Amino acid sequence: MNRITTALLCFTALLIVPLPSRAAAPVPTGAIIIRLDDVHGLFGGQTLALDADGNLFVRKVRGRQEQRYHLKLPADELAALLVFIPESGILGYQEHKRPGVPDEARPRITLSLPDRKKLTADKWANDKAPHFDKLYERLLQLVERAAKTPPYREGQFEAIADAKSGVVMAVVMPERIAVPPRDGETKFEIGLRITNRTNQDISIDLFDTVRPVLKDGQGRELPLTGGRNATRIPEPVEVKAGQNDTVLYAARLSVPEGKKHPRLVVDDRTGGIWVYHDLTPGRYTLGLEYAHPPAGRVAQPGRWVGATTTAPAAFEVAAIQKP
Repeated sequence: MNRITTALLCFTALLIVPLPSRAAAPVPTGAIIIRLDDVHGLFGGQTLALDADGNLFVRKVRGRQEQRYHLKLPADELAALLVFIPESGILGYQEHKRPGVPDEARPRITLSLPDRKKLTADKWANDKAPHFDKLYERLLQLVERAAKTPPYREGQFEAIADAKSGVVMAVVMPERIAVPPRDGETKFEIGLRITNRTNQDISIDLFDTVRPVLKDGQGRELPLTGGRNATRIPEPVEVKAGQNDTVLYAARLSVPEGKKHPRLVVDDRTGGIWVYHDLTPGRYTLGLEYAHPPAGRVAQPGRWVGATTTAPAAFEVAAIQKP
């Protein structure tokens, strides 16, 4: 057998050997009956969702990165967990109402059990509450168990797509923003990354459909001000099926004359601005809410219709620079 014949045989073998295909992400097959939402905007954490068929979906979040896992619970283990829930005392849990302390986490458990009223329970992490903690610790054990299996997704932390819409939005921005001297300003960009997980191209309307949500290190939402000098209708963003695109918003941080702390000003792309005043040095999170059509309006023809909220992006406003 000569070299040409050998090469042709090898090439033919390459053609007939099937290439490995990327496995589709697992999806729930039953109604979600238990949820744990325990992701801190600054430090990460975990989420858990368990459906009625025993499919367990877990996310582990560190910084801006996440890993997602899937585990199928045996029927007897699922039944034992459902028995444990009322025994844990969660159904009689009462939250201790108080303000949070800086950087304190606040996990949430949501139960949607058959023949029971939906229950949502929140707890500040520093509080001791056995009626919450017993179930919380049991769910954390499931999280750690799932995290020992190979992840089906790894990448940047993002809000989970609506099961019907298949559209995911995420904030992309610097992790540290330095406060400039009084006669200057720090310019940067805030990105809204739009991922289209549907099988159709979509058109995203940007006129009065996006709203920022800025929170301080204690999780308190800060007041939003701003205005519009002249109306500008931005072009919609066309996102092809299975792809993503990023909308950029010009932002700047500056210290107004006579003020001690800086303000954040963002061009909203419609001729207006979003403004946050008196940002002391420290940690913050920024999320973006999207809704089309906006409240009180009709949907624009051909535009994607839906609402979603990004996962919060954590960042730091650094101390004032010396001139």
